[in-house]
Amino acid sequence: MEIINDGILFCSGMIAGEGLVGIVLALLAVFGVDKVLDISGKLNLPPVVSSIGSLVVFGLIICTLLKFSIWKKRKKADVKNEA
Repeated sequence: MEIINDGILFCSGMIAGEGLVGIVLALLAVFGVDKVLDISGKLNLPPVVSSIGSLVVFGLIICTLLKFSIWKKRKKADVKNEA
């Protein structure tokens, strides 16, 4: 049951964080700060590089979810079995 609770807690935090970031970005857009912080025009990354970068970030998010749910549960189970 712990594995489910840890995974739900982690995902809930990710969703809440996304909402907070959305609010901050909206405030930056309202006050015009978004034009100053726009780095997309300065980087000029090719589509292949940006696609690979987004896949790497998505993979890291999946790995962190696994780390805080399934892999955490396995480590706790291994410690209990050794004792």
